[in-house]
Amino acid sequence: MPALPPASSLRLPRLFAATAALLSLFTLHSSLFSSSPSSDYQTPGVVKNIPVFKDQILERATFPYSWLSGNYTNFAEWRATARERVRARWLTPPPPAASWDVRVIEEEDRGSYTVRKISLNLTADSRVLAYMAIPKGPGPFPAALILHSHGAEFRIGKEKEIRPINASSELQPVIDDHMRRYYGGKPIADTLAARGYVCFVTDAINFSDRGGDGFKGQAQLASNLMHLGMSFAGLIAWEDTRAAEFLATQPEVDSRRVAAIGFSLGSFRAWQLAATSDRIKAGVAICWMGDLRTFMTPENNHSQSPSAFTMLHPGLFTDLDYPDIASLACPKPMLFFNGAEDKLFPVSSVETAYAKMRAIWHSQAADASLVTRLWPGKAHIFDLEMQRAAFDWLDATMHTFIAPAAPPAAHSVPQKIIFDTDMTGDCDDAGALAVLHALADRGEAEILAIATNRKCSTNASAAACAAINTYYGRPSIPIGTDKDGGKMRNDIRSPYTEALRDEFPHNALPDDRMPDALAIYRRALASAPDGSVVICAVGALSNLEDLLRSGPDVHSPLTGRELIRRKVKHLAIMGGDFPRTRVPERNVELDTAAAATVANEWPTPQYWQGDTVGNAIITGTELQATPPANPVRRAYELRLTYGYTSLAIGKPSYDQATVLLAVRGPDSGYWDTTSGGHVVIDSEGHTRWAQGDTATGGATGHHYVTIKNRYPEPLRALIADLQSAPPKKPSDSTP
Repeated sequence: MPALPPASSLRLPRLFAATAALLSLFTLHSSLFSSSPSSDYQTPGVVKNIPVFKDQILERATFPYSWLSGNYTNFAEWRATARERVRARWLTPPPPAASWDVRVIEEEDRGSYTVRKISLNLTADSRVLAYMAIPKGPGPFPAALILHSHGAEFRIGKEKEIRPINASSELQPVIDDHMRRYYGGKPIADTLAARGYVCFVTDAINFSDRGGDGFKGQAQLASNLMHLGMSFAGLIAWEDTRAAEFLATQPEVDSRRVAAIGFSLGSFRAWQLAATSDRIKAGVAICWMGDLRTFMTPENNHSQSPSAFTMLHPGLFTDLDYPDIASLACPKPMLFFNGAEDKLFPVSSVETAYAKMRAIWHSQAADASLVTRLWPGKAHIFDLEMQRAAFDWLDATMHTFIAPAAPPAAHSVPQKIIFDTDMTGDCDDAGALAVLHALADRGEAEILAIATNRKCSTNASAAACAAINTYYGRPSIPIGTDKDGGKMRNDIRSPYTEALRDEFPHNALPDDRMPDALAIYRRALASAPDGSVVICAVGALSNLEDLLRSGPDVHSPLTGRELIRRKVKHLAIMGGDFPRTRVPERNVELDTAAAATVANEWPTPQYWQGDTVGNAIITGTELQATPPANPVRRAYELRLTYGYTSLAIGKPSYDQATVLLAVRGPDSGYWDTTSGGHVVIDSEGHTRWAQGDTATGGATGHHYVTIKNRYPEPLRALIADLQSAPPKKPSDSTP
């Protein structure tokens, strides 16, 4: 792949550069105008408010971050990288989160459902008015986040999508006219609520109750937001992300079945949100899709209307075309409708974009989850015929593609787990321990011991583990530390372990004064029934190498190899990538010799989970709904990801997924398992799968797992729910 700038460098710090990029995209033209034959310079430089060098710019727009560019071979890696590229180009940092503080202002019974007019803190900056429609009966229900359209009508926003409660006599005719022109006279939120969906809709800034100077004020608003270091489109995108977070966390909502739906500008917002938020599981996007090149004509709204500022992200469209961005939603179920007579979106542009998206969904064997359709005779509308087709598809999708699977039956006895973690750098270790405690609360796991496997200069890894244990009411879990961490490369200073040590109750000593990890391992194994223990290793494998090499001691007369063979059921490892790595994966790279020893000599079955799995599962934002007393929330708050807190934008769930693999096993319905071969680790830390080979040291029973059907949503939803679940028996005193 060609060298690309790192995502962390994409913050666009220079305001004037960002403004220039935005304006250049905003004023592109469809054809190159040459200068006068008698002149050797351009005159004029602009025709119809478009630079004459537009074609040269478009020629340079090769969209290097597109999946179809050929620059990527790993889809999960591409999706994670391109998603962060998109977010970086939003320019606006995520607004600070705040407690929702929901207040019901009015409520109206509409037969099979109830409509509530509410106020809430969408962000710490914006308290907004909104509507929720909630079906009657036992929930939780599927849900629809409805993103309103533009339509050059600023007196209404949310009211375009739902019949408001007690609209004024001045506003009601405006609402009725909009409904009649675009929706066949029927608000879609009311239609979906009657079908059994919780619906949520609020205003984008500059619309309805958040309005300003309407159409003519858009350019000035965009300019003033730029002066504040923000972008108009980026602010809308982040607020839509928060709206999805709010809806998915409501008690009436089945968080596994949340769709984003929109028409026109709302369509752009819907597919953008489906592409960038894991809270959204499906999308319905009506009358907004096309490709950059055919959009850029003097007659198109993108070239002549200040309304484009609601959709233009500075510099983004040199990286990805519109259908490339929408395809970040793949393999989620998505429906795209456009009218063949829609003058805003030429048929050739729509067909080009549809073809690009179909190619991407096809590349992931997900053709069945993408619907694209041009409606003959339809203009820029979402009429009743189109609504019936879209909502019938949505009903089927919620029950076919993303209906929650029945949870696996709990173990007749809890699975005994030893958790081996590098609780220093990434906060997914804290999240993984939270998931393990949540499974223990459900009776599925018994945590025998915790070992830390990476020496950190804070000397507080054990304290961080103990703080989490205490929060979940299990302060007495034995913890041991690896005293030989210095042999590993890239020792770091943790961004969060000191805070967990200093801000939360626990009973741990500094790492160098804690029991040794090897002693903790041997004691826990010696006292366990034969064949009962699963070891979950989510960092360097140094402790496991030490265990393999250990001799008899006060805990057991058996050697380490004998003790493992007798007591360990299997080993679950987060490490490497398969069928092969392109660059060494961090956990293997930390202590490559130890990883090779374990791969070659471990005497019980090994299940390896590569980092591709975690890259596809972004969690962490759900921790915003947990109390400040939660140390896991604090870890995500302190660990930055691309310059943002992981609490705000989430983090790949490498270690949480491995905990699920360890506790529920490879046959739990979340995994595809490859067997009949062997994990090979070279001296640089690269991993590969050698089909049919056996380990040089005699180890057998190697396997690696990938996400079932390459569809990560069931895993993501489960991890998010477990990670944010309140403790069943929280500790009520400092140990």
